[in-house]
Amino acid sequence: MTSVIFNDWLVTWDLELKRKIDLLADNCTAHTNNSLLKNIKVIFLPANTTSLIQSCDQGVIRTFIAHYRREMRARIIAELDDIQDQSDASAVAKKISLLDALHLVVISWKRLSEKTIENCFRKGGFSKTSAETPASEESDL
Repeated sequence: MTSVIFNDWLVTWDLELKRKIDLLADNCTAHTNNSLLKNIKVIFLPANTTSLIQSCDQGVIRTFIAHYRREMRARIIAELDDIQDQSDASAVAKKISLLDALHLVVISWKRLSEKTIENCFRKGGFSKTSAETPASEESDL
């Protein structure tokens, strides 16, 4: 990642957005502040906070991987049930294409609930203030 690539990506994304968002970014040297953005407010995390908020990443990633593995197992079992020869699971798994794997990624990401992501951010120390929480959501917190 370079600052040029990061800024080009940010500007392109900013033009596509139809609403204002806050973007949390690591304090990597490639992540520079572009004040010309209209829809994106970049908030840089303080230095050396990765270990403090890593549980946020780990929870989302762990849940995503669990969904992906479940989908992969289901795909392999379905394939084993359909074929008549004596193939084993590892032989079937090796036949899964990159496109198949990408489809499984999409399915797995869609199964990752908004609530799971919220809980992981909350565990990482990020939480909505009462001013940001709509009245209908307050009872869920």
